[in-house]
Amino acid sequence: MRKKAALAGVLVAALLLFGCEDAGVGGGFQARLLAAAAPLAEEAGSPRALTLDSVRYGSFSSPDAAELCALFKYDAPAHAEGLDRTLAVVCAADDLEVVASIDLMADSVQLAFLPAGDGTQRVLYLGASTYQGITSRTQGLYRVSVGAWEPLESGLPALDGFREVYLAEETVLCVGQDGASAAYNWNAAAECFLPAPAGDAPTRAAAPA
Repeated sequence: MRKKAALAGVLVAALLLFGCEDAGVGGGFQARLLAAAAPLAEEAGSPRALTLDSVRYGSFSSPDAAELCALFKYDAPAHAEGLDRTLAVVCAADDLEVVASIDLMADSVQLAFLPAGDGTQRVLYLGASTYQGITSRTQGLYRVSVGAWEPLESGLPALDGFREVYLAEETVLCVGQDGASAAYNWNAAAECFLPAPAGDAPTRAAAPA
């Protein structure tokens, strides 16, 4: 059921994105999204170029909210700010009014949208950056409210000590330097990740974070 709901969210967002773009509503849906995000990417009054990467439909700030989470990639970011620097913007689905945004800086940015017990979605961020051959990892679990991405305790261990970290839907798989792995499953009721039972491994993993 969760997979079907997630797929429906992606499909609805795709229909909104491309259907409105073809109809030319308000100058194009993608153009309107970029216009809403542009002021959030300004630094010291100077604009930064953004590229729309993906759009997710769901309820983020409240259970009855119809919202989009749009992900934008910064064009030509400096290595110091993260080669995969990403601006995540939650906005109302009807008029694209911005609800809240967050700037994520890493060489690799991965996000997972997770069901919460109150009918909204939490957002997990996993980041990895490499400098002089050393990889550092960052993480964050967020609840979106009006004006803020509120950090929550994720239940995951510190990730820097692991050789590889994989994100597989609602599971995080951590591989140690010795090759031993540990899996953590999302628990919607507790709103955090809990250690997976022995032998419970993800069936599909994304590229390592």
